[in-house]
Amino acid sequence: MPRKPKFDGGTKNRMLEVATKMFFEKSYEGTSVRDIVKEVGCEVGLFYYYYKTKDDLFMDVMEHFLSLIKLIFMH
Repeated sequence: MPRKPKFDGGTKNRMLEVATKMFFEKSYEGTSVRDIVKEVGCEVGLFYYYYKTKDDLFMDVMEHFLSLIKLIFMH
């Protein structure tokens, strides 16, 4: 079976990138784990390798977003 392509920064970073976009476009409630993994191009099991729940991913998204805002206002 051929391997799935890797993304720059790894699959977890790609998952974070896709989830951020989807949460802002479709809302947290309007985005499912299956929506995210479909866009990333991986299996649902890989999501659960990185995150226990969608809430855990959302917290990661928010931490990343707030760190970017902090960088902007620190300069």
